[in-house]
Amino acid sequence: MTAKLVKHGMKVVPCARSEDKLKEIAATLSKAGPGKILPVRCDLIKETGILSMFVLIKENFTNFHVCSLATQKILLDGQTSVFFIP
Repeated sequence: MTAKLVKHGMKVVPCARSEDKLKEIAATLSKAGPGKILPVRCDLIKETGILSMFVLIKENFTNFHVCSLATQKILLDGQTSVFFIP
């Protein structure tokens, strides 16, 4: 699905704790189409990682429209608590 978003010109921000995984993802996605890719190394279990990710997005893109995460939650109201798994 991510490759399809890039193929259609969307901006994609893959996130992972592993820098090697990010390099692999970015290499694959950069070939998918005209979209932009901003790989971000972060730990989505830690609130500081989540907040840092959004700071980088804000610094690099004027806006974004889709936020899809492994927790299957959509961040619309600014509450990072939806990312934490008990």
